[in-house]
Amino acid sequence: TTYSVSPHCRRNTLALVDRGANGGVGGGNDDVRLISTIPNSSIDIQGMDNHTLQSIPLGSVGGVAQTQRGEVILIFHQYAILRRGRTIHSAIQLENFGNQVSDTAIALGGQQRVLTPSGYSLPLDISNGLACLRTRPFTDDEWNRLPRVEMTSNEHWNPRVHDANAMDHPDWHVNQADEPLPNELDSNALGEYIQRISAPITGFAISDSGSNAGIAER
Repeated sequence: TTYSVSPHCRRNTLALVDRGANGGVGGGNDDVRLISTIPNSSIDIQGMDNHTLQSIPLGSVGGVAQTQRGEVILIFHQYAILRRGRTIHSAIQLENFGNQVSDTAIALGGQQRVLTPSGYSLPLDISNGLACLRTRPFTDDEWNRLPRVEMTSNEHWNPRVHDANAMDHPDWHVNQADEPLPNELDSNALGEYIQRISAPITGFAISDSGSNAGIAER
């Protein structure tokens, strides 16, 4: 298995919620803290610095985040432990565990949040067009007193588990709206106006002083 991430993922200290990544990556000490690693388990990462990083350990990281109920410690399992750069959260890996990821900007009708199955709402920042989750490393005291919320499964993560070709799915066409397109009654699929009406025109004459031809009504 290989985790793929977007090449822009290390330009900011905010943790990125990325739909271009198929697996989570634990970055440096700016936003998360290492909890544990999985013995004899590693992963390759494609896309970091435009090349492949091989045999990166797998493990769990955690960070303190603000919710509508106060601070909690978010725990992310089955992450590649890179220990540098920014942390990357795979949207589909979060959703696989039951989280609802709304990474569309509020200005565009989105909610800018991750809603956990236990009801915690995590605000997302939109920074330079990218959805980011604001976390910080937890302290020993916070580990003992703050609620802990698991965000991903501790079971082996297979990024291909939800692979699907929409056009081959029997319900895809049935579930799509088939209402008339805008201006469909007036134009064809090429954008050509189809409501033109042809009618004979009579009762006028055309003359041209620079021509020896003329058109006149008979």
